[in-house]
Amino acid sequence: MIINKIRLSRWQKRIVSWCGNLIFYIGLISFFALIYNIGFIQSAYNQAILNRFFYIALGVLFYLNTIEFILSYSQKNKNRIVTIASSILFFILLFVYVVNYFLLEGFFIKAPYLSIFKSNIVVWAIVLIAFFVEVVKKLMKFDQLNIPPAKLFIFSFLFVILFGTGMLLLPNSTTNGIPFLDALFTATSAVCITGLIVVDTASCFTPMGQNIILLLIQIGGLGIMTFTCFFGFFFAGSSSYRDQLFLKDFFSTEKMGEVFKFVFRIVAG
Repeated sequence: MIINKIRLSRWQKRIVSWCGNLIFYIGLISFFALIYNIGFIQSAYNQAILNRFFYIALGVLFYLNTIEFILSYSQKNKNRIVTIASSILFFILLFVYVVNYFLLEGFFIKAPYLSIFKSNIVVWAIVLIAFFVEVVKKLMKFDQLNIPPAKLFIFSFLFVILFGTGMLLLPNSTTNGIPFLDALFTATSAVCITGLIVVDTASCFTPMGQNIILLLIQIGGLGIMTFTCFFGFFFAGSSSYRDQLFLKDFFSTEKMGEVFKFVFRIVAG
């Protein structure tokens, strides 16, 4: 009987892991699909295909999260924060899924406020939130790779710079397009908060491009590791001693107990 329970528990963990991986990959594809959608001018046909793809992704993510939620709950996870976060995400997906798949058009006439949850923006946001939660869970496993904190810090900034460069090269980010080096310099300057520019931000970049620059400034100012550790602490409910040492050196705090209080103040403020 005990052996059967152990085997069942192992299978539950495997299924939860498989669901998590599928959520991650579907979310990753959805993320790049969203970048393609907002970064390029779309024809009506392409826009219809992309919208349909996101609705399908929403349905698949709902069923995967349902399986993950039920199996994780049956394992009696003692971490209340993980349980609460998973429950909130599950019920949000459930609500948006029901609104988009089961409510008839006539229902929105009686309850017009629910039509907001049927909009493409809400569907995109929910799909990306599910993806973001899974990304944070996977980032918390970097402790197992034994990467030195200094290298992890450098690689994280390098990743943000290159990603920002790619976003600034999108056609809808600029008015007439910019060379690769100009985009790289602008992204590097934004992440490193130097304030240096090689092109006029107001005239060269569209509102989308300007918002990308603002986002890069925020990420560079707060630090991507700050966000990772904060949300990792939120979803995991705890942090490793290695993470606390890294943040202690990063923020130059003297007491270990003040590290996450300081991080919470930064992100919340």
